[in-house]
Amino acid sequence: QKMLTPTPFEPDYGLHVWLAYSEDGRRKKHRSEPFIARDMFYLDGADIQRVYVIPSYELVIVRVGNDVPGMWDDAFVPNTLIRGTVKERMKDKG
Repeated sequence: QKMLTPTPFEPDYGLHVWLAYSEDGRRKKHRSEPFIARDMFYLDGADIQRVYVIPSYELVIVRVGNDVPGMWDDAFVPNTLIRGTVKERMKDKG
């Protein structure tokens, strides 16, 4: 739990992880929209390597590869996968 507690200096940062639920921090410029999963946190590595962890969806997303031209959108991959997951869940309940 302490790992996911925002620091006083940076509301988007816990203990060595970036947090998804703050709209007050500096990292919001790296995403096109708020994260859907408010419990998501992620590790940020070199060349846009990411590990997104979303406990509420039992989902871990690993992004490896080279840097991309322009600005990487941290919300795109997790939000797209969550939207697809929700759509599939609704179809299954049909």
